Amino acid sequence: GHYRHRAAEGAEVLNEGLIEMDVPGTVYLNTGLSFENQGRVEERQGTLANHGSLSNHGVVELSSGTSLALPSPYTQSATGTLTGSGDVEFTGGAHTLEGAYTVTGSTRVATTVDFNTDTVFTDEVLLTGTLGGSGILTVEGTLDWSGGSLAGPGTMRVADTGVLILSGAGYKNLNRGLENNGTLRWTDGRFN
Repeated sequence: GHYRHRAAEGAEVLNEGLIEMDVPGTVYLNTGLSFENQGRVEERQGTLANHGSLSNHGVVELSSGTSLALPSPYTQSATGTLTGSGDVEFTGGAHTLEGAYTVTGSTRVATTVDFNTDTVFTDEVLLTGTLGGSGILTVEGTLDWSGGSLAGPGTMRVADTGVLILSGAGYKNLNRGLENNGTLRWTDGRFN
């Protein structure tokens, strides 16, 4: 099943407690809704799809098998944490994360995402957008870079367990430091 919340323009939700999401399908936070989390959101099954405005100052935890779809802006303050073993898809809008990102599931970056804190990716990262920010980004799993950019003043590190794959015919624009301590596999495309 699916749940859609249709909000009037300017509608706001403020969470200072606990929200337990146990919907087997997709929950849509639609355009016009501003959702601010200062408490805890636990996604136990299904997908949370944000089409409004989502800001996190608390904890958002994703259980295994769940996903957080972000086709609209997501901001996370320094006090916010996005964590768990689910998957995250940044597919539209611009996203800024100042707080901890400790997701152990896959991360898809198809738009602009700035990580302004040191972050370790332990699973697969799919990059076709811009992965940036001032933090040191460490890949311990696989970064499949088929297009887009690595940008910002921070550094991208490939750990000794990490694999950076340059795939796809598209340009890969490097606009930040890159340190390889693992494996870099170049299968296709142009590297700028």
